[in-house]
Amino acid sequence: LTNMAFHAEQKVKQQILSTVTMEKLFQLLTEQDEILIVKTLGLLRNLIYYRPHIDLIMTLYGTKIIQAIIMILESEYYSSRIKEQALCILVNVADGSVSKDFIMGNEDLLRKINSFMTHSCVQLQIAAVCCISNLLANTDDGAADRQQKLKEMGAQRILHKISHSSDPFLAEKVKHALQQFSPLSNLNSLAFGSSSLSSSNLGGSNNTNNQSTSSSSSSSTTSINS
Repeated sequence: LTNMAFHAEQKVKQQILSTVTMEKLFQLLTEQDEILIVKTLGLLRNLIYYRPHIDLIMTLYGTKIIQAIIMILESEYYSSRIKEQALCILVNVADGSVSKDFIMGNEDLLRKINSFMTHSCVQLQIAAVCCISNLLANTDDGAADRQQKLKEMGAQRILHKISHSSDPFLAEKVKHALQQFSPLSNLNSLAFGSSSLSSSNLGGSNNTNNQSTSSSSSSSTTSINS
């Protein structure tokens, strides 16, 4: 199903959701099988991918999706691998035109994303930075207000703090995010599909057996997908 949802048309995604149901997906996230949870989150990532699809699915299920993500990010039970997948879903949510509001309207969640930018796991840092970068994107309406709020909440300060990271991929994403604070920039946003992030690989792949590879595909926005 994760592969089927990869770059799928909206009607295919709707067929998947009508068959599996979002309620079942949420139920799977409470299981104790890490692989099952990772694959469930991977499917959600591919469903919440491509801007028109993101906004439609978030309009229908956004509140529950955000609740599920917060549950994962705040729990000590879930591994870094699972939390990375959850953060990547937030990256895609932040790439939506109106879906950004689900994140911007939740200051506790914003603080949680900020905290992951300084996490000891670089993959979690990268995902958190990309989420902030999408929220900052100058190409979207309301960018100035979002930038001001994120600046007040310390995002810019944290980005400067980690801007000299020894990880080149993280340093690149931090630079991109900091440039978004400039009113003259007109940079693309980032969105992630169902494979995990790593500093070693950029490029689209629909191989869901490799859950530790990062990928990105180009369109009017830059998207990380499975």
